[in-house]
Amino acid sequence: IYDMVRYEAGLNTNLILKKQESFQQMWTPVKLNDGSTYSYGFGWNLDKTVTGMQVVKHGGTWQGFESYIIRVINVKLTIIIFANLDEADVEEIASHVLQMYDPQLALDPNQDEEEDDDEEDDDDEEDDDEDEEDE
Repeated sequence: IYDMVRYEAGLNTNLILKKQESFQQMWTPVKLNDGSTYSYGFGWNLDKTVTGMQVVKHGGTWQGFESYIIRVINVKLTIIIFANLDEADVEEIASHVLQMYDPQLALDPNQDEEEDDDEEDDDDEEDDDEDEEDE
């Protein structure tokens, strides 16, 4: 736990990354070959709160242990969850803790829906292409 506290302190005090541009690059959505973007940047899932604040998230699993970190960049708030049960939904737990701390910092539920809609549109286009090939 202490390592994560030191890591977070390092991110907040520019000990890990010296330049603000590095953070901006790290937390910029990746651009896909088709020109669209995906809300993922350098190992971080990118999200927003219901009030539009920037959020970055990352999770991990190893041999039955799980962890999740949510950082609300604008207010320098970080939630870190550790679980020694591989069935624990640490992302859901972290999201609920964030919302309980301050409802205005709750994650925007529409963020995932917009991404899902984009993926469905891509799937529809692929289906259309397949239909044209069948004709």
